[in-house]
Amino acid sequence: MDVDVVETPPDGVEADVLGFGVTDPVTLSPAARALDERVGGRLARLAAEGELAGEAGAMTLLHTDGELAAGRIAAVGLGTPGSVDADVVRTAAASMASRAKALPRGTVAWVLESDGWPLSPAEQALAAVEGVVLGRYDAGRWKTSDDRPAPVRRIVLCGAQAGAVAEEARRAVVG
Repeated sequence: MDVDVVETPPDGVEADVLGFGVTDPVTLSPAARALDERVGGRLARLAAEGELAGEAGAMTLLHTDGELAAGRIAAVGLGTPGSVDADVVRTAAASMASRAKALPRGTVAWVLESDGWPLSPAEQALAAVEGVVLGRYDAGRWKTSDDRPAPVRRIVLCGAQAGAVAEEARRAVVG
């Protein structure tokens, strides 16, 4: 699996799915608010109507209809802010990757948060990459010769602090 790290704003990242974490109660991070602006406030509307939830294990998938470089946005629940740790981010990224198996480019992206998050961007990057590696696993793929969808082949980590975590992120795939 390829790992790319870009400091490009999330709305410019080309991917099948662009994921970011959401805590409970739902509060959109600055990066998520910027994405929300680009999609006409649909994320905030989903949150207000209770369809975008921050509880651990929840995921809301929104088609961007060409408003972003990514085809879909995945808002993945992380639980309460006090419960966010590497395992929670790993599980969230795995869930996103699991849902992304049948997408055309095989590319997912994860937004690294910086301000006010309990994990550093490096810890988030490591957990997100490990989660995508785990989430794309399909034991049945080795048991049959049918035409199963290709797993996620590439993860892109993006955000203002992304450049500082490139080496750790690439090591996560090997380690």
